[in-house]
Amino acid sequence: MRYIPIPVPPESTKIIPRYRLFIRSQNKAYRTEQTYVFWVKRFIRFFNNTHPDKLDSEQIEHFLCF
Repeated sequence: MRYIPIPVPPESTKIIPRYRLFIRSQNKAYRTEQTYVFWVKRFIRFFNNTHPDKLDSEQIEHFLCF
């Protein structure tokens, strides 16, 4: 099955679209992009939609050990 990447505006300032552009700039497979984005969304939801810039290393470690 072939997957078609969703279009992302290059001027977007939101985290997920910016992350998608970063992944695409590294020429990763679309399925890899989907997996990475899934985990970033899960990470953000784990902390009640707190922006990742506002989290410290202890919180990140808590997520990884949960």
